[in-house]
Amino acid sequence: MNAIKFIQQHGVEQAREVVDGAPEGAEIYVGITKTYFSSPSRLYDFDLSEWESMDRGMDLDLYEDQIWLEDLKRLVESVDKVNSFGGLEDAKAVVKMGKHYKYLEKAIADYESIYGGEHV
Repeated sequence: MNAIKFIQQHGVEQAREVVDGAPEGAEIYVGITKTYFSSPSRLYDFDLSEWESMDRGMDLDLYEDQIWLEDLKRLVESVDKVNSFGGLEDAKAVVKMGKHYKYLEKAIADYESIYGGEHV
């Protein structure tokens, strides 16, 4: 699963919780097991509050549900930016006002990749 599908299926608030709950150094989140990984060989144990090496039998590549936290964080921030301007329609209008708002274009593109051209 990619970050876009995660937000489409679980919502931006749950995505924000995943990002905010990530331990320092986490790079990947696997939703099906609710596990954070810092590399293909280390996972975070919340009970011990530390990173642990994975068993050789576990292989992160087998998880189709892995989500890159960097992508998820960017998408959450993009949704927040668009919403801070009053939503998609208003954000698009602001971009047309001038070059000072061009930074919003990427946020709008991210927003549309999640919700399509509209969102309530």
